Amino acid sequence: MARSRWKWVLLGVVLLLVAAELALNALKSPTALVRIVNRGDYPITDLTLSTGASQAEAARIEPEQSVVFQLTGRGKNPLVLKFHQFNNPMTDFEIPEFEPRRLRREGAILVLELGTKEVVRYQEPDDSPSRWQRLGERVRNTLDEAKVPDAAP
Repeated sequence: MARSRWKWVLLGVVLLLVAAELALNALKSPTALVRIVNRGDYPITDLTLSTGASQAEAARIEPEQSVVFQLTGRGKNPLVLKFHQFNNPMTDFEIPEFEPRRLRREGAILVLELGTKEVVRYQEPDDSPSRWQRLGERVRNTLDEAKVPDAAP
């Protein structure tokens, strides 16, 4: 009898942890990935991306290299890029409506290719796990760690 009570207590604790994780995930701001690709002939320096209260920076991106940034935010906000690149008159760029939740829902990464005097914008599939997939993995790991071997009859 004590063994079945132990299983019920363990199940209750696991369900409580899952409920707490779901509540915490619901309160977090959505996160989206933005890849910046340098298509120019010179390095990009002092790159800053900002949207709402979220900001990310990179000191230097070499030609034909890319960096992925994680930005958070609720609703639609402008995404502002500021950077320096030799022989490039463009020093900033703005996307008027950037919505991390929509990108995440679509399973996409926003890609911005910065070239001399031009910006190419497109989306590509995001292969990183969603928060629900990460949550499922955590629950599976917790259950695997908490397994109690059955006693021999």
